[in-house]
Amino acid sequence: MDSAKRKRAAKACNYCRKRKRKCDGRQPVCSLCEEANNSECEYRDESESNKRIAVEVDRVDEIFNRLETLESTFRHAIAARRDRSPVSTPYTLPRHGEAISPENGAASVPSTADRPGTASLSHFANNNVFNTTMDIPLSHSSTTGNLLRSAPAKALLGHYPADLFLHIELRRPIPDSLQLIPVPTNQINLPTLQPDETDVLIQNFFRLVHHFHPILDQRAFHDLYNRTIDDGLRPDLASALVLVVLALGAVAAATPNLSEPSWHPGIQYFTPAVRLLLAESLCSFGGNPILPQALYLAALYYSYISRPLLAWRLVHMASTDVQHYWIRSEKLLRDGQGGSQDQSILRVFWAILVLECDILAEHHLPRSGIEKIVDKLPYPWSDGPSEPYMHRWLADLSSRRLLNRIHYPPKSGQRVEPPTWRLVSSPPSQHTTELG
Repeated sequence: MDSAKRKRAAKACNYCRKRKRKCDGRQPVCSLCEEANNSECEYRDESESNKRIAVEVDRVDEIFNRLETLESTFRHAIAARRDRSPVSTPYTLPRHGEAISPENGAASVPSTADRPGTASLSHFANNNVFNTTMDIPLSHSSTTGNLLRSAPAKALLGHYPADLFLHIELRRPIPDSLQLIPVPTNQINLPTLQPDETDVLIQNFFRLVHHFHPILDQRAFHDLYNRTIDDGLRPDLASALVLVVLALGAVAAATPNLSEPSWHPGIQYFTPAVRLLLAESLCSFGGNPILPQALYLAALYYSYISRPLLAWRLVHMASTDVQHYWIRSEKLLRDGQGGSQDQSILRVFWAILVLECDILAEHHLPRSGIEKIVDKLPYPWSDGPSEPYMHRWLADLSSRRLLNRIHYPPKSGQRVEPPTWRLVSSPPSQHTTELG
């Protein structure tokens, strides 16, 4: 018989199955067994095979049942622990209608004492044991600095001193319009706003800047902007915030000109804004959330025009101002008057941390200490429909937190404790998983 023309049958005997040969399925003895003089041509019992499959399916069902039982037990254990330790549960974030109003800086939200399973920012202030792994060590060296001081680069380019780029920045001249010079508010020249121009700049800001630094409530800011257009600019924080946003809308949409040392679009809005902020910050001790927001955005403007030292100065000021909210929450907790904090404050905390750490990663400058507080705070999240840019920003926050933890152990020589997992009591339709 020609084996090349033999067709494989639907059912093969054990002899052919073991040798991976084509079996014609003939019974009682197939052709191959007959050629091999093998009289023991046996076929597998299908009932036994089906029985084994049924047994395996039953085992899979048993495994799934055990997993569901373990999951249920784990869920109940977490719920019981959360009820016993309300400190470990981040505070519930307010709705859009409950956000801090840029007009008066007050939050109109119900007390967390009336809502079970929630905690305010003051709950975190009671924990005085900080995890220092969020710090960037003072001995940290940037990747660029390490590269220029490495042996191959030294052989090719020569010796580069430590903190080379910091010394270069210190020697750079600063134009008068960018200098941080305190001026009395009655001597600050405020520009006249033209809605045809400023409307475009506001759109540029929320399209090009806000998606990467979402610290403002869009509806609240648009209300503030419309009032400013109707009433005109005044020497106050609300006008300073509007001017900073206009300056960022101008610089974000402009194409950088590397050959022009005085390239700073939107400077006509930024100069009066930063002088208003300096005048306000010198006599401010917290209380108005617009000040840290505007200081952070002003530092962001300096980052756009490549002025890292000026950006560090303003973000440092924003950090010290926003930390008043932490101190105030701690005092309220001692007095038994803990209350809810607005979501925008939480965003400012995280945004300041990221910008400050980005600067400190390249330059050796003093720290503001905000990382000690942010390490105990939950991640922010937006109410309403979740936007893709919010997910990107949360990923950026998580990446910065991870980078700081990576920087710390090699330089500090200390053992890093594992992070404490915190459950976010947010609705299922929002960010369902807290980043690491």
